[in-house]
Amino acid sequence: MSDETRDRELERLLSAVPAPRARSEFRSSLRERFLAGAASAPEVDVVPDERAPAGQVRAGRGWKPWIALAAAAGIVALLYFTKPAPRYWEVLPGSTASVVRVNGDILPPAETDMIGKALNDARSVSAEGGTLRLAYRDQYAIELPAGARVDFADTYTLAALGPALRVVTGPGFHGQRLHVRSGGANLLVTGTAFAVDNLPEGVCVCGLEGRIAIQQKGHADVPLEGGKQCWFPKDESAPAWGDAHAPHIAPVRELEAAAREHWRP
Repeated sequence: MSDETRDRELERLLSAVPAPRARSEFRSSLRERFLAGAASAPEVDVVPDERAPAGQVRAGRGWKPWIALAAAAGIVALLYFTKPAPRYWEVLPGSTASVVRVNGDILPPAETDMIGKALNDARSVSAEGGTLRLAYRDQYAIELPAGARVDFADTYTLAALGPALRVVTGPGFHGQRLHVRSGGANLLVTGTAFAVDNLPEGVCVCGLEGRIAIQQKGHADVPLEGGKQCWFPKDESAPAWGDAHAPHIAPVRELEAAAREHWRP
């Protein structure tokens, strides 16, 4: 006999057995025990149709919206304080400085993210033991040789101190104006690549490309074209003009190549 046939035969036999009926005294005893238990149970504060009075609903649930608001505020605060700081500044490849100072504080040169974040609110940055290349968003890139320092009045107003400063403007610079001051030289940059070299005898500004406006107190701005030089004597006599000095331009070409690679989409 198969399992299926055996199961059907068992079901047939069970269905033929009459269902037992509970004795009347058992049903009566069960009813009495049930009623006695219900009478001794604690009262439940439920009105008909399982609806509590309106006053009780407000008292019992009024605190929940406040907890929800407090939790939402806590989440917003947590997201605000833990969000990563925006990276406006980045250290470019080719930097060789062994010491980087931001606002006078020494930062490890290898910690490029730390340097970038510190520069967000920087008043000054300097390099020691080698060059430091930095890019500000897609606006401009600068290179500080060893011993150089840049002071920031704001992001677009720089003062170059020390040996030199090289500057290359980026693809997002259009429409901006960068002010650079060094010694007796005051420059207004609208898009170019140039070098500022501070020498004992004066300041040399050499343009690689583009145009720089040379600003002189009491005089109209004079443009400095690419491939040209403007020399500002230390004795504050009249500036001299000539061809760009090749040793001053060479580092600008290298910075420009590194910056273009960094800004490439």
